[in-house]
Amino acid sequence: MKRKYRELEPFCQTKTVPCRAAEIFKCGKFLGVREAPLPATASCRLWVPGIDMDGITLIGLLAAAISTLGFAPQVIKIHRTKMTRDLSLGSYILLFAGLFLWLIYGLLLGALPIILGNAIACAMAAYIIYMKIKHG
Repeated sequence: MKRKYRELEPFCQTKTVPCRAAEIFKCGKFLGVREAPLPATASCRLWVPGIDMDGITLIGLLAAAISTLGFAPQVIKIHRTKMTRDLSLGSYILLFAGLFLWLIYGLLLGALPIILGNAIACAMAAYIIYMKIKHG
């Protein structure tokens, strides 16, 4: 069993998902039961059929999408009314700086949910800053 497991590693980009009674999953396929017990660091990860990602990444993408969409109403309102008088420029500059650092962090980790969520949120925050400077 160990030999087959090692042969599959170069052909698959997804992580091995050890679960419960030492069951082994690779690329969403059941490979059998490992003879040796799982190491103490092994964790059970949710695998989503038909999607080439694990459940953790899916939750991260959903969280990033929902959090980023929280900016949309403000951006739409500013775009329509051109009014930014009640917004704090300093607050949005700090928010942009934090989002930009999260984006850099996501790029360094290669974490898709962090990259996508913060790239889009940075663009929205930059637009709000631009409109605040342009329209006061």
